Amino acid sequence: VNKRCRFLLDFEKVVKQTLEDVSFRNHPFRGQDVDASALGWAMAAVSTRAFRLHGKALPHGSKSDIPMLLPLIDMCNHSFEPNAEIIQEQDNKSPEAIVK
Repeated sequence: VNKRCRFLLDFEKVVKQTLEDVSFRNHPFRGQDVDASALGWAMAAVSTRAFRLHGKALPHGSKSDIPMLLPLIDMCNHSFEPNAEIIQEQDNKSPEAIVK
């Protein structure tokens, strides 16, 4: 926890330095201040929704592991007797994976 907090505090400094001279028009957060708390929330939101799906190796050399963010997936299936599953499909001719 301490390591993550230090990282967020250091990252906050880097973000603030990077954005200090950016005009409102070009500001990625529309001028909103980004602090360690907001960065921590974002990091938690991303880490709870990040999945690595596994597909077949494609003929043109793509990786078989496909990192994805699946919004709201963590809201599903909180039962001790799950009644749903993640199904992934991948066409051998396309690098895109489909998640149902």
